[in-house]
Amino acid sequence: MGVKSNICHNSLPSSFRLFTFPTVKKNPERREKWKQLIGRKQGSKLWSPPTDCRVCSRHFVDGEPTLQNPLPTLHLGYDDASKRVKRTNQFEATKHMPKQKRCKIFADEPEFTATQIYEDPEIPQLTQAPLSFPPLLVLITFILVMFNFLKIQYQTIQKQKQEIQRLKDTIQKHRNHMNSEQLLVYDKDVQFYTGLSTKSIFNKLHSFISPFVNRRWTGVTSMIKNVRKYKAKSRYGPDRKLTSKCEFLLMLMLGLLNADFAKRFNISECLVSRIFLAWLRASSLALKAMVYLPDEETLIATKPERFRKLSSLHSIIDCTELFIETPKDLYLQSATWSDYKHHNTLKLLVACSPNSSIIFISKAYLGRVSDKAITLD
Repeated sequence: MGVKSNICHNSLPSSFRLFTFPTVKKNPERREKWKQLIGRKQGSKLWSPPTDCRVCSRHFVDGEPTLQNPLPTLHLGYDDASKRVKRTNQFEATKHMPKQKRCKIFADEPEFTATQIYEDPEIPQLTQAPLSFPPLLVLITFILVMFNFLKIQYQTIQKQKQEIQRLKDTIQKHRNHMNSEQLLVYDKDVQFYTGLSTKSIFNKLHSFISPFVNRRWTGVTSMIKNVRKYKAKSRYGPDRKLTSKCEFLLMLMLGLLNADFAKRFNISECLVSRIFLAWLRASSLALKAMVYLPDEETLIATKPERFRKLSSLHSIIDCTELFIETPKDLYLQSATWSDYKHHNTLKLLVACSPNSSIIFISKAYLGRVSDKAITLD
């Protein structure tokens, strides 16, 4: 055993001896060389001998592993075995050759020396006199430098102030803009705050009324520099504190006081009143065409079935009251007090056609006036 085939044929049984493979711990390098020279494979990998494998003496030059010939190189039983043995022997021979030391050659004197042909000219050294400046000039220079430094710092501070103001205006604008967007998210929010059924109706009504809003501000006329000059643009006056939708929402949110509106939208109470009046006038201009008195033929044609028997029915009238803030004037407090609502109110006469459309709205009366007096008037 020990050749590439599984059986080793030794014709000299008297001189037959077996030698174990070098172990992995003691001599792993020689063990790998024995395996490579024997050339046995296990599948696609090189064969690894177990502990009971031996190599017979017929494969060694001296009949046994010696220091001169430690490898099995004879009768290996496969092609190109001689070439593999030759390469291994050459590697072993060159491995133990002593390295030649390199000798360093030192010369006592250089072979070539540089000679000076021309002498370098002597350069006279210049003596530096100490610089001195007048104290007044030094003081003026220091003042100019400090002035330029302070000027640059002042300009930087002004730019930062402008940037801070711009950011404040942006934050204020976004804060006011977010009021309407945060309040009116769903249809139930629109119905709760404004009384309108859906958000789509709120947007359509706003787009219909907003072109009629025009709050003209002429400025202070007592000083010429504060008078606003004419500019060809769609809207006059200062920039809006609130967006158009926020102003429209403010008008529809009834039942709240001006102070409450001022806190909610972060504006002054005076501006709340101006916004409310401006949108109220615009709504009157935009929607007054929808309140009209139709002719007799139209009323009869649109009369519902439940009112067909009442041939003389023209319209249905009733008075409605609107809550107002308590006036500061004592006479107006008394004149606007309503015993029915137990509050200061304004009273209106409203007439509806049989098909429930509003066909008449009277002017506002004080809350103390009776329904009969308003009807007769």
